[in-house]
Formats: sequence, structure tokens, C-alpha cells
Amino acid sequence: MKNSNQIIKFNISKIKSHSLNLFIILSSIICSSLVNAAEIIQLKDDKILIKGEEDEFSVNQVVLIKDPDSFKETGSAVIRKIKSDENSYIGEILKGNAKEYDLIVASKKKSQRALAQSESEDDKSNNPNDVLFDSESESSFAKRNKRKNKSGYDSKKIMYGVGGGLFISSLNIKTSIVQSNMTGTGLGVNVLLKIPFTSQINGIGGVGIHPLVVSGSNSVGTTSKVNINYYGFGGLLRYMFSRKSLGGWAGMGGHFLIPASKSSNILSDESISTNYTINFGAGYDLLLNKRNVLILKFEYGILPSTSTSTTNSSGSQMIISAGYLFK
Repeated sequence: MKNSNQIIKFNISKIKSHSLNLFIILSSIICSSLVNAAEIIQLKDDKILIKGEEDEFSVNQVVLIKDPDSFKETGSAVIRKIKSDENSYIGEILKGNAKEYDLIVASKKKSQRALAQSESEDDKSNNPNDVLFDSESESSFAKRNKRKNKSGYDSKKIMYGVGGGLFISSLNIKTSIVQSNMTGTGLGVNVLLKIPFTSQINGIGGVGIHPLVVSGSNSVGTTSKVNINYYGFGGLLRYMFSRKSLGGWAGMGGHFLIPASKSSNILSDESISTNYTINFGAGYDLLLNKRNVLILKFEYGILPSTSTSTTNSSGSQMIISAGYLFK
């Protein structure tokens, strides 16, 4: 029995360690793919409005075109910088094709056409009368035009919703009298709130019922049971793989738990108090129409290990859920 308990504890620690390492590696890969990438936020004829650091591109620059969703290279182009303003500038496509919301990355390759054309068109780059986009400045354009995809979905608005899911729990308890390894499932519901921070970073959270329902045989040959319904407060900080704020995502966060109802034949009522979980999640946001989004979500939550003079406990939860968001 002792060796079995040691193996169980070792496996739980190993799962927690692998989950954290996987999340760190995933985040590093995602962030590294965006380094030095600028974004085309408006396109009119061959003129483009680009959001990105000015010093990333020379006057006549060869760029690689990348898909905003998959970050895969789809082509190349030569862009002439016309005028700039802090973290954005206006340019002209001299060669190649691009479309709105494409990402562009400076290439080390040189374009003979671009270099030859730079002298003849140098006066245009400093011409104060070279007004683009219907005489609308870049700053007023940014304020008036919110990020939307072709369906009209506005990712910068706060959204509300409801959700529910299946909580698959594991709890290991050792007291001075008995030891038990328990598992079980429960159903939870919550009210959701989505808050956007950037086009690819947002928070999704809320308040609801967070069940911890487990049972299992113990070391004295009987069945141990724990049935707790918590009020859960919390959520996830999410990174969206697409700049349209839809599609796949990964995130991390947690939940603060307050007991609403509780019963157990292995724990005393006094020992069941506030708790919390540390959560890692992934999922997919599916656009239903320009005002409604369906969220599919998987979370792995770690219940903190606790130790008192009479009880040691640790556990985890897997949460498979769905949510419906609206504006």
C-alpha cells in the first residue's frame, strides 16, 4: 500500500510538471513567431497602412507575406515607405500582392527594382500633399475603424454569456486513520464575461457553481465520499492564435472557490473551507454570427496540496465545457 501511494503521488507531480513545461514551451513558440512582424490594417489600390515599428523596414523593403491565422509564408512583396507616424506608416506595394490583415516580415534579400526606383520616387516620399485613404489621417482611421473580420464581428467589444461543463475530479486524502484515492464527475454552470485587451489577448471568466464530487475505496475497506459545490470566481488570460480574435487559443489562470454546500464521510465540515485552483486551458472560439460566439474549452486545474496535523490532501480537475457569448 505504501509503495502504491508513493507511485500515485509521483504520477500526480509528474503530470503537473509536464503540464507546466508544455504550456511554457507553447507560449515561447507562439511569441517567437510574432517577433518583428508588422500588420497591414488597410489596403487601397497599391497603398497600404501598416502597423509596426518604423525602423523595422527600409525605404524600399523586400518583405515576406504571412497568413495572420497560420503564420505560414504565402508570398513576398516590395514595399516603398511613403511616410510614417510612431508605430505605423503608409507605404506602396511596388511588386507582389498582399491583402488586409496580412503580416509582413522584413527580408534580408535586396530588390534591384526597389533600389532603382528609390531615387526616382524619393520626392514622393517627402511630398506633404501625398494624402491617402480619402484624406483621413492614420490616427482618426484607427479610432473610427475597429478590428473586424469579413463577417462584421467586432473583437474589441466586451461580451457576456453563459456556459456549463463536465468536471472530472481526482482527490487523494490521507488522515491519521484512513487513506483514500477518489475520482468522480460533476456538472457545473457559470455566467461568463469576455474582456478584450488586444486583438490576440483577452480574458474570459465569470462566476458559477464549481463541483468537486469524488468517491473511492479506502485503506480500511470502505468507501470514502466528498461532495462539495463551490461558488467559483475566476477565469483564464487567453492568447488567440489568430489576429481576428477567433479560432484556437491557449491560456492560463485560476479559480477562487468558496463552499456553498458540502458533505463528506472522510473530511470534517470544519476542514472544508475556501480553496483555489491553478488552471491551464486550450480551446476554440467559433463564430456563429457577428454578435454571437460559441466557446469550446478544455482546462486542467491543479488543487493545491494541503497538510495539517491530521490531514494531507492533493488533487486535480479536468474541465470540458462550452459557452455561448453575445453582445
